[in-house]
Amino acid sequence: YAKYSLKAKQVLFTTSNVPQYAWSIPSNIWEDYDVLEYIEGDGNSWIDTGIPVKELDEYGFTLSFEKTDQTKATEILLGNTFEDSMKQLVLINNNIRIDWVGTATLLSIALGRHSVEVKEGKLYLDDVFKANVSASAVGTLSTVLFGKRNTASGVEQNTLSKSRIYRFKCHNREFFPVKKKSTGEVMMIDILTGQEYTNQGTGTFTASTNIIERPVFRQVLFF
Repeated sequence: YAKYSLKAKQVLFTTSNVPQYAWSIPSNIWEDYDVLEYIEGDGNSWIDTGIPVKELDEYGFTLSFEKTDQTKATEILLGNTFEDSMKQLVLINNNIRIDWVGTATLLSIALGRHSVEVKEGKLYLDDVFKANVSASAVGTLSTVLFGKRNTASGVEQNTLSKSRIYRFKCHNREFFPVKKKSTGEVMMIDILTGQEYTNQGTGTFTASTNIIERPVFRQVLFF
């Protein structure tokens, strides 16, 4: 589990009550950032999460998104198919195809904001149970947001997403979209560590017009 220490400004990870490692939290983490409602891809931008696909399989994740381009037939929200062929979330016209369960599960979605959650071996779309998930992933390379990894060092270019991503959360990361004031760069930041996750593609992310209240650090438990 992990526990945030206000006094030490650290997230301390332990196993069986034995300290494993600690992440230091910058005390001025929000000084140079506006926290956004979402960031929007342009079909040429993506983020390397640094999280192996097998960890998302084992511990689960939540992704909040909105499809904005109805003309793009196929786009990937999250994935690593280089190592695990069925680990991707695919938007196809007005449907989402969730391959995370080991088979291609095609579900219709309306326009607007939606969420996909994998939790305790179950898959949910907008908080409604859809399928069971077996933790079958073996991949050790990181998973990609706004696209999918299809080589050891690259992504599939023609399926990079133009959608909006609001939040991405897993067992040891909690990504919020931000705009860095000093540079104007639009990116995501992990509020548990203060680490920036920047655009790795050739395009640019668009920031939401809304600036939201800064999230606060709190004690959290990860299982």
